[in-house]
Amino acid sequence: MVKFSVVKIDLLKDDDYILLDDTIFDDFDKFSQIIHSNKGVSFMTYDFEIVKFINESLDSHIYNPISLIDDGQLKDRSYIKKKDYSKIYRFGIPLSYTMWNPEFDSYIYTHFAYKDNGEPTDLPFVDRVFWMDYLSKINRDLEDLDDCGEFDNVFQVSSYVQDNIQYVGDNVVRIGDYDYVFSDDQSHKIVRDASKLGALLDDRYGTCTGISAYTMLLLNNPKLKVNCRILYNSSHAWNFVYYGGRLYLSDNALNIISGDIGDNLMNKSFNSRYVLFGQDRELPVHRVFDNNLFDNEDINNRSINRSISQTYGERSGHFKVLKIRHEEE
Repeated sequence: MVKFSVVKIDLLKDDDYILLDDTIFDDFDKFSQIIHSNKGVSFMTYDFEIVKFINESLDSHIYNPISLIDDGQLKDRSYIKKKDYSKIYRFGIPLSYTMWNPEFDSYIYTHFAYKDNGEPTDLPFVDRVFWMDYLSKINRDLEDLDDCGEFDNVFQVSSYVQDNIQYVGDNVVRIGDYDYVFSDDQSHKIVRDASKLGALLDDRYGTCTGISAYTMLLLNNPKLKVNCRILYNSSHAWNFVYYGGRLYLSDNALNIISGDIGDNLMNKSFNSRYVLFGQDRELPVHRVFDNNLFDNEDINNRSINRSISQTYGERSGHFKVLKIRHEEE
C-alpha cells in the first residue's frame, strides 16, 4: 500500500492499493487522474470525511473500490451515511463495523479480516457483501445471549457457537483416529457454500472462515461490546480479542473439532481450550492495529480455561457425515 501524497501515477498497476490521506483535500485533480488512468486501483482510508469529500467532488459514479480501514474501536458508526458514499459504487467498510449502525440499503461491501501481520484485507471465498438479511439473523441470535460482562461474554459466545454450529471442512475431515466423510452429493455444496457467512446463519454449518466471522459479529456489537476482530493466514481463520489490557487469540473452529465431538462434527460438551490463549505480555491499546502487531512476543500466553457446565448431546447437523477409523499409512 502506498500513500496518496507520494504516489507516482505512471508507476501504478491495476491491483495497487493507495492509502488516502489529508493531502487529497488540496489535490483532488490527482485523484481524478488516478481513477481515469487506473480503473483497477483500490483506495483505503481511516477517515470517513475523506470519503464524503470524494463523493461531493465527483461528477459521476466511480467503480474503484474505496474502503474504510478498521480503527479498532467499539463505537457507533451511524456517521456512515449512504448519501455520503452514493457515487462510490464499491464503497466498503470493515465487517467489524456492520453491527454498529452504518447506513445502507439491502447490502454493503465489506472487507473481512486481518492477515497475521496485521494488514487489513479481503479473505478469499468469504462473502464480500454484507446483506441486511444477515443483520436481522445475527440480531435474532443475539436475543439468546445476555450481557454478562466482557470476560464472560467471550465464553458465553463460544458456548453458543459450539452448541449450534456444525464444522464442515473438505470432503474428508481427519481428526484423531477418524475420518469424517461427506457424501459425493454433498461435496459441491461444501465447496460452494461452507465458507460463507450466509450458510452458517441459515443452515448452521461452516468452516473456520464463517465461524470466525460469526464469532466476531456476536461479540463486536452494542449489546455485548467485546473488542473482537478476525485474523487469517493461508490455511486458517480465527479471532483475536482485546481484553483487560492484553491481546488474546480465540478459535471456536478449533474448540469444536478438538472437543468431545459427535459423529456429525458437533460438540457434545463445552470446550474452553481455545477460547482465550496467547503469549504472556501486556499490550497497549494503540498497538492493536499496528502492522507488526502479531509478533510472537506480543500475545498473552495464558490459556484461560473456564468451566461451563453444559452438555449438548448428539445433534444431527445439516450435513450427514460417515465416521470411519482411518488406517495409518
